Amino acid sequence: VGSVNPEVFPRHLSGVGAPHVDHLLLSTSDVNLVDRFFHEVLDFYAVERVQTSVEKDADYIATWLSTGMRPHDIAFLDGPQGKIHHFAFGLKDWSAILHAGQIFSMDDVPVDIGPTQHGITRGETIYFFDPSGNRNEVFAGGYEAYPDRPTVVWTPDQLGKGIFYIDRELNE
Repeated sequence: VGSVNPEVFPRHLSGVGAPHVDHLLLSTSDVNLVDRFFHEVLDFYAVERVQTSVEKDADYIATWLSTGMRPHDIAFLDGPQGKIHHFAFGLKDWSAILHAGQIFSMDDVPVDIGPTQHGITRGETIYFFDPSGNRNEVFAGGYEAYPDRPTVVWTPDQLGKGIFYIDRELNE
């Protein structure tokens, strides 16, 4: 729409018309260390975590971090150092997620899972693969996060519910 006398929305969008990149999820060999670095050096705060237990000194399996009121700007999970898990493109709402799924079907875009909803962040989602084989996500919703709100903790036994709330099962 431009930055001088902009219109309220862009005309003639193609594809799902995602207006912005919403978040990124990377893997790391030390989730606790990355979480601490993003907090102490970059001023992020943890919105949600998967921990080995609910104890204060538990190891983190994954962490969702934000700098503002979004449920996450970046997230990290335990795995090979620096591997991209997915990029997520932000959409307006559940109906835009459904519409994206319809477009993916019409254009034979391989869908990994969805439309569904996350327990972690409460966002609506579809995971899909681009022509290069990269896993991507369209994401909408979630809740407003605040730095002074307690970090939500998930335990490994509830990870299926946390990642894919409706199916409550992880996929490969």
